[in-house]
Amino acid sequence: MIAEPPVLIWAPVGRDGPVIQRLLGDARITSRACEGIDDLLRGLDEAAGAVIAQEGLLGADFARVDEWIKGQPSWSDFPFVLLSHRGGAIDRRMIALLGNVTVLERPVNQTTLISAVGSARRARMRQFQAGEHLAEQLRMRRALAEETRTLGILNQLGATLSAELDLERVVQAATDAGVALTGAEFGAFFYNLVDEKGESYTLYTLSGAPRSRFASFPMPRNTAVFAPTFSGEGIVRSGDITRDPRYGRNAPYLGMPEGHLPVRSYLAVPVVSRSGEVLGGLFLGHSEPDVFGESAEQLMAGVAGQAATSIDNVRLFIAEQRELEERRRAEAELQRQRDEFLTLANNISSLCWLAYGDGTIFWYNLRWYEFTGAREGDDFGWESAHDPLVLPEVRRRWRHALQTSERFEMIFPMRRHDGVYRHFLCRIVPIRDETGQVFRWCGMHADITEQRQVEAALEARVAERTIDLQRALTRLEEEAAERERVEEALRQSQKMEAIGQLTGGVAHDFNNLLTVIMSGVDALRRPDMSEERRSRYINAIAETADRAAKLTSQLLAFARRQPLRETVFDAADKVGRIVEMLASVVGSRIRIGTDLKLSPAPVKADVIQFETALVNMAVNARDAMGGEGTITLTVDACRQIPAASGQAALPGEFIMVSITDSGVGLAQDQIARIFEPFYTTKAIGKGTGLGLSQVYGFAKQSGGDVRVESTPGHGATFSLYLPRASDTDLAVEPEPEVETIEGEGRGRILVVEDNEDVGEHASQLLSDLGYQTVLAPDAHEALHLLEEADEPFDLVLTDVVMPGGMSGVELARTLARSYPDLPVILTSGYSDVLADEGAGDVELLRKPYSMDALGALVRRLIKPKVERVS
Repeated sequence: MIAEPPVLIWAPVGRDGPVIQRLLGDARITSRACEGIDDLLRGLDEAAGAVIAQEGLLGADFARVDEWIKGQPSWSDFPFVLLSHRGGAIDRRMIALLGNVTVLERPVNQTTLISAVGSARRARMRQFQAGEHLAEQLRMRRALAEETRTLGILNQLGATLSAELDLERVVQAATDAGVALTGAEFGAFFYNLVDEKGESYTLYTLSGAPRSRFASFPMPRNTAVFAPTFSGEGIVRSGDITRDPRYGRNAPYLGMPEGHLPVRSYLAVPVVSRSGEVLGGLFLGHSEPDVFGESAEQLMAGVAGQAATSIDNVRLFIAEQRELEERRRAEAELQRQRDEFLTLANNISSLCWLAYGDGTIFWYNLRWYEFTGAREGDDFGWESAHDPLVLPEVRRRWRHALQTSERFEMIFPMRRHDGVYRHFLCRIVPIRDETGQVFRWCGMHADITEQRQVEAALEARVAERTIDLQRALTRLEEEAAERERVEEALRQSQKMEAIGQLTGGVAHDFNNLLTVIMSGVDALRRPDMSEERRSRYINAIAETADRAAKLTSQLLAFARRQPLRETVFDAADKVGRIVEMLASVVGSRIRIGTDLKLSPAPVKADVIQFETALVNMAVNARDAMGGEGTITLTVDACRQIPAASGQAALPGEFIMVSITDSGVGLAQDQIARIFEPFYTTKAIGKGTGLGLSQVYGFAKQSGGDVRVESTPGHGATFSLYLPRASDTDLAVEPEPEVETIEGEGRGRILVVEDNEDVGEHASQLLSDLGYQTVLAPDAHEALHLLEEADEPFDLVLTDVVMPGGMSGVELARTLARSYPDLPVILTSGYSDVLADEGAGDVELLRKPYSMDALGALVRRLIKPKVERVS
């Protein structure tokens, strides 16, 4: 409404118009004369009334006037003052048409005119006021409805987020609420998964648009528009993103690509967790400009906060669930270990018990109760079973162990439930916590009564034999010469037997290794090999080749029969590279240092044997230090190999590679024999005595030598001398070649192999050829599997030499009787059985065998059987 709406005047005949306007002006009523009916209709919306001469409407378009009157708002009833001629008839159509009409007869009295117009004008003003009041009420109702809708959406969102524990549904609810609250055409949530470039985000949810609209569209980049959202700097709002200077040349990114959602109004809100981590961003868009205002921004800030809190809660819930699951697994593992311990402890032959750190016993095994006759749960201390004469000494030593935290070991008698005393070897060892404090003691009592009885009997027999030996001494001296000759013949015979056993054992083991290598290589040649299986074959081949190379090189190197592949290489570079590998060999408690006084240090030798020699010397140093100490590798040049016991100095140009340890050192008699094959100072099972033999043989065969310097208690230095080569002859190592394999097959195969590595490898090869395999460790288990099998086997692949009393040949004979239609393949690298008896009519596949040879033989034997079944 305008401040002072005018009264319109339309009087086309005479001077009524100017006169009426002057009279109204004298009464301070604003008025405006209209130039025609069209001008009158245009001004009615903002007028306070109209004074119309009757003749002005005679030629008017009543339809247009009627259309305007009917189109008034509900609060409007426009007042008209109609001027008629004195005594003239009033056109009833005009009164019906205009509706709210006041008729004045000409000539018009000034007072009457002003009164009628003023009354109409006041009524119109009240209508305007009523209209404004109604409009305000409508706006308030709409605002209330919008606020109610907003609160409903927020309440629903809050209820959903507080109850939801699924991350995808959380962010979907937040995205849907954002679209509903702001009037956006669509919204999206991008998860903030930043890569090393800081520009990797994942589209997590969409609302208002199908995901296919984003399928071929790139993810947002760290531009001036997107970066603030994904870095958590703040909210980005733009009335028209295509004209926003922050977007610049990238404006087509949102609006222009064919098939993509058009965006002009843009609103992006970061979702930040309680810890400050930016979880992602909520993005809203609309194809029209200026859709999102400050209220939308404030609402989305609240939605983002609720979403962040809910995401945090979901992540906490997931973490708690994982923690609970880990705890359940840990408790189950503890229970399993406890059950295993009790099963072991209750089924061993020794009496054992556990005590707290102060020595109070809280658990005995079943053997204790069986021996003492006590019942489980009785207050029956371990001292009650001791001999009273020995008990004081047992107590004294036990108290000493408790005071010093040292282990307890003593032999004493203990009384059985029937009163009989038996001798026991008692060992009590401390169990320490992470701080080194003793919190448990474990006591073990081994019954050695029979052992003591045997020892006593042996002592008696020794005494008897001593007399006999004294009597036979004279006779033995007389026969000494003859015995020496016989013993020499016996030693020669034993030597030949040992060589035969060694040769057969090496052949058997080496052929097992070659089987894994050759068949694994065939498998790798298959083009359909998966990366997981390829990696497994490569690792198996590498490990097996290392063992084979070490076995053959250590035996042949000392005899100087090892065929060397000599190249010129940099010894200093090899030492520098092998240090990391040596660190894993010798263990973390040994520090390895290098002193490369010469680089490059070119030598001409077999690089594999050189690295093997370094490993053998490092392992020898590790064992000499008990697994803890310092090893130093030195590379230097020298003009001679120093003299040694029984060996003169050797002049020439040499490269010296030495390994110095801080171990126990060597005595002179040990140094004299240190390089003999099979000579070792280690305990049985801790070394073969071939490691340093390989170093000696490799050095000699390469034109060099090896020297040892050591003093007992002050460590040792092993120095390898190799001929120096020219710097210009350094070789370049070739790149390894990669091969692939392929195969196919159908049927079930029983693999019988006591060597776990070979058995697993053979099973894997057959699986890759398409066969189903079952592995048995010996012949007896194979027969059991054949008898209990729900589905018959199509072939048996069995090793010849196996434990359990039945060889592969005997298994094949048994199967020929029980399963005459079941094909059998024997595999062996070396076997006394095959050498003596042969394989007979059974197929024999010698180790090492290739994957192709294995596959061809299996297919040849299985194919007729499978075709018959088909």
